[in-house]
Formats: sequence, C-alpha cells, structure tokens
Amino acid sequence: MKCLQGNFLDLPATFEPAHIAFSIEAFLHCPDPEAYFAAAARYLLPNGRLIVCDDFLTERALEPLSKKEARCLDEVRRGWLANTLITPSRAETVAAGSSFELARNIDLTPHLELRRPRDLVLAAAVAVGRPLRLTGYRWRSFVGGNALQAALAAGLIEYRFMVWRSKASV
Repeated sequence: MKCLQGNFLDLPATFEPAHIAFSIEAFLHCPDPEAYFAAAARYLLPNGRLIVCDDFLTERALEPLSKKEARCLDEVRRGWLANTLITPSRAETVAAGSSFELARNIDLTPHLELRRPRDLVLAAAVAVGRPLRLTGYRWRSFVGGNALQAALAAGLIEYRFMVWRSKASV
C-alpha cells in the first residue's frame, strides 16, 4: 500500500492507477469540481472507489437567504478558501460526467462537535474584530472557520462521507 501526497489534479506520469483514492477535506478547496473528478478518473482503475469526506452545501443554502446567512456562506468561501462549495447532488452530476456513479452518501454532520468552548471564544473574537476590518491570512482563516461552524449549525452546510465507483476504463 502506498499513500501519495501531492497535487491531486496533476499526479506524476509514473503514477500507477489505484483501486481506491480518498480525499479528506480537500475537495472543497479544489479550484474546479469538473477537473477534480476528471483527474480522479484518470488515476483509478475501473470499479475503483473515490472516497470524499468534506463540506457540501445543503439544498436549503440554494434558497433565498437572509443577509446574515449570505454573509456566512461568503465568509466560508473567502476565509476557508472554499472554491468548490457545491451540493451533493451537484457533485453527483459533475462526477457522472467523469464516469463515476455514487455508491454511498452519508451525512456526518450530526456527529460533529459544534460550538465547543474554543469555538465560542473564536466566535467572540471574530465578532469583536469584524468592525476593525482586520486583514491577513490567519484572520481570514479565523473568520472562515467561524463561518463554517455557523453554517453547519444553521443547516447551510453538511459534512458528508461520499463514495463514488469508477465506471471508466483507464
């Protein structure tokens, strides 16, 4: 068994196709979901499995949102660098374009520990710092992480375990 760390969109040419690939909290940061699934299809054997454990928008997040909810999702996108914040159904459609079939989709959100004491301290710090218009990567991360907690608690985002089966030949 080998674990390879690298740019999942551009693995080395010497990479041998695998039976299984997993992506834990990386899908959300991919610049393009189509490129993500196309790359995974290139590196998996037929009937291989792609496991994704990450944050996804809920269908409710596609409905009209309050200003606070819209700001929350915007802060997740900007602060958490969430380029591919899409719904599971959108991910399923995009994956099908690269010959993937959804085999499993489990909502892990109920198992998350949201609003722990340290999360509440961070929420207070973000509330105090927001009017100061602080900048910098760390501050942006704090704001994004806090917004993610709020979005999960509000049902705008879910944490999902999804498994796709590759139907394509290599």
